[in-house]
Amino acid sequence: MPEEIYAPVSGVVKDITSSTDDVFAQKILGDGILVEPNSDYIYSPVSGTVQGLQQTLHALTIKTDAGNNLLLHCGIDTVEMNGKPFKSFVKNGDHVDVGDKLLRMNRKEVTDAGHSDEILMIFPETSKKIEKQEKDKEASSRQIIAEIG
Repeated sequence: MPEEIYAPVSGVVKDITSSTDDVFAQKILGDGILVEPNSDYIYSPVSGTVQGLQQTLHALTIKTDAGNNLLLHCGIDTVEMNGKPFKSFVKNGDHVDVGDKLLRMNRKEVTDAGHSDEILMIFPETSKKIEKQEKDKEASSRQIIAEIG
Protein backbone atom coordinates (compact mmCIF):
# COMPACT_ATOMS: atom_id res chain seq x y z
CA MET A 1 0.00 0.00 0.00
CA PRO A 2 1.47 3.39 -0.96
CA GLU A 3 2.54 5.82 1.74
CA GLU A 4 1.00 9.28 1.53
CA ILE A 5 3.35 12.26 1.64
CA TYR A 6 1.98 15.58 2.87
CA ALA A 7 3.20 19.11 2.20
CA PRO A 8 5.60 20.12 4.98
CA VAL A 9 4.80 23.80 4.45
CA SER A 10 2.30 25.91 2.53
CA GLY A 11 3.64 26.98 -0.84
CA VAL A 12 4.07 26.07 -4.48
CA VAL A 13 4.92 22.42 -5.13
CA LYS A 14 7.56 21.87 -7.82
CA ASP A 15 9.57 18.98 -9.18
CA ILE A 16 12.94 18.44 -7.53
CA THR A 17 14.60 19.15 -10.89
CA SER A 18 13.73 22.84 -10.47
CA SER A 19 15.95 23.15 -7.37
CA THR A 20 18.57 25.91 -7.47
CA ASP A 21 21.12 23.35 -6.21
CA ASP A 22 22.45 20.94 -8.84
CA VAL A 23 22.92 18.11 -6.32
CA PHE A 24 19.17 18.09 -5.70
CA ALA A 25 18.11 19.05 -9.23
CA GLN A 26 20.11 16.17 -10.73
CA LYS A 27 18.65 13.76 -8.14
CA ILE A 28 22.12 12.76 -6.95
CA LEU A 29 20.71 12.12 -3.46
CA GLY A 30 17.49 10.65 -4.83
CA ASP A 31 14.13 11.69 -6.23
CA GLY A 32 11.92 14.07 -4.36
CA ILE A 33 9.75 17.14 -4.20
CA LEU A 34 10.45 20.84 -3.78
CA VAL A 35 8.15 23.37 -2.12
CA GLU A 36 8.64 27.12 -2.46
CA PRO A 37 7.36 28.08 0.99
CA ASN A 38 5.10 30.93 1.98
CA SER A 39 5.35 30.18 5.71
CA ASP A 40 8.19 29.85 8.22
CA TYR A 41 6.85 26.73 9.95
CA ILE A 42 7.71 23.26 8.69
CA TYR A 43 5.53 20.29 9.62
CA SER A 44 6.10 16.59 9.38
CA PRO A 45 5.10 15.29 5.94
CA VAL A 46 4.97 11.70 7.25
CA SER A 47 4.61 9.71 10.46
CA GLY A 48 7.86 8.23 11.71
CA THR A 49 10.95 8.65 13.85
CA VAL A 50 13.23 11.69 13.63
CA GLN A 51 16.80 10.69 12.84
CA GLY A 52 19.78 12.72 11.76
CA LEU A 53 18.61 16.17 12.96
CA GLN A 54 21.62 18.24 11.98
CA GLN A 55 23.28 20.44 14.60
CA THR A 56 22.72 23.41 12.28
CA LEU A 57 18.99 22.48 12.14
CA HIS A 58 18.83 22.91 8.36
CA ALA A 59 18.06 19.24 7.68
CA LEU A 60 16.74 16.08 9.27
CA THR A 61 15.78 12.60 8.25
CA ILE A 62 12.65 10.71 9.22
CA LYS A 63 12.39 6.93 9.10
CA THR A 64 8.73 6.62 8.20
CA ASP A 65 6.43 4.14 9.90
CA ALA A 66 6.18 2.47 6.47
CA GLY A 67 9.97 2.00 6.40
CA ASN A 68 10.96 4.71 3.92
CA ASN A 69 13.74 7.21 4.59
CA LEU A 70 12.89 10.87 4.01
CA LEU A 71 15.45 13.67 4.00
CA LEU A 72 13.88 17.06 4.74
CA HIS A 73 16.26 19.85 3.71
CA CYS A 74 15.44 23.50 4.46
CA GLY A 75 16.96 26.10 2.17
CA ILE A 76 20.04 25.94 -0.02
CA ASP A 77 23.48 26.40 1.58
CA THR A 78 21.74 27.26 4.86
CA VAL A 79 24.20 24.97 6.65
CA GLU A 80 26.57 27.96 6.37
CA MET A 81 24.25 29.93 8.68
CA ASN A 82 25.10 27.62 11.62
CA GLY A 83 21.50 27.25 12.77
CA LYS A 84 20.83 30.98 13.19
CA PRO A 85 17.55 31.17 11.22
CA PHE A 86 16.21 27.87 12.62
CA LYS A 87 14.38 26.64 15.69
CA SER A 88 13.68 22.95 16.25
CA PHE A 89 10.60 21.58 17.99
CA VAL A 90 11.87 17.96 17.86
CA LYS A 91 14.97 15.96 18.70
CA ASN A 92 16.50 12.77 17.37
CA GLY A 93 14.50 9.74 18.45
CA ASP A 94 11.16 11.57 18.68
CA HIS A 95 8.19 9.91 17.00
CA VAL A 96 6.21 12.39 14.90
CA ASP A 97 2.84 12.21 13.22
CA VAL A 98 1.80 13.92 10.01
CA GLY A 99 1.34 17.61 10.74
CA ASP A 100 3.51 17.79 13.87
CA LYS A 101 5.60 20.98 13.98
CA LEU A 102 9.25 20.16 13.22
CA LEU A 103 11.11 23.40 12.57
CA ARG A 104 10.82 27.13 12.13
CA MET A 105 12.95 28.66 9.38
CA ASN A 106 13.11 32.45 9.33
CA ARG A 107 12.75 32.83 5.56
CA LYS A 108 13.61 36.53 5.66
CA GLU A 109 16.96 35.82 7.34
CA VAL A 110 17.66 33.06 4.82
CA THR A 111 16.85 35.16 1.74
CA ASP A 112 18.52 38.29 3.17
CA ALA A 113 21.70 36.20 3.45
CA GLY A 114 21.41 35.39 -0.28
CA HIS A 115 20.17 31.81 0.09
CA SER A 116 17.15 30.11 -1.44
CA ASP A 117 14.44 29.19 1.07
CA GLU A 118 13.18 26.19 -0.91
CA ILE A 119 12.13 23.15 1.13
CA LEU A 120 13.19 19.80 -0.29
CA MET A 121 11.94 16.32 0.49
CA ILE A 122 14.24 13.64 -0.85
CA PHE A 123 13.81 9.87 -0.74
CA PRO A 124 17.35 8.52 -0.82
CA GLU A 125 18.04 4.86 -1.47
CA THR A 126 14.59 4.01 -2.77
CA SER A 127 13.64 2.33 -5.98
CA LYS A 128 9.96 2.78 -5.17
CA LYS A 129 7.90 4.90 -7.53
CA ILE A 130 6.96 8.36 -6.28
CA GLU A 131 3.59 9.52 -7.62
CA LYS A 132 3.59 13.32 -7.45
CA GLN A 133 0.69 15.73 -7.76
CA GLU A 134 0.64 18.35 -10.47
CA LYS A 135 3.68 20.58 -10.40
CA ASP A 136 3.59 24.36 -9.99
CA LYS A 137 0.46 24.03 -7.90
CA GLU A 138 -0.23 25.75 -4.59
CA ALA A 139 -0.57 23.40 -1.62
CA SER A 140 -1.36 24.05 2.00
CA SER A 141 0.68 22.42 4.72
CA ARG A 142 -0.60 18.98 5.65
CA GLN A 143 -2.17 18.43 2.21
CA ILE A 144 -1.32 15.20 0.34
CA ILE A 145 1.14 16.01 -2.45
CA ALA A 146 2.59 12.57 -3.28
CA GLU A 147 2.55 8.84 -2.65
CA ILE A 148 5.51 6.51 -2.48
CA GLY A 149 5.35 2.77 -2.96
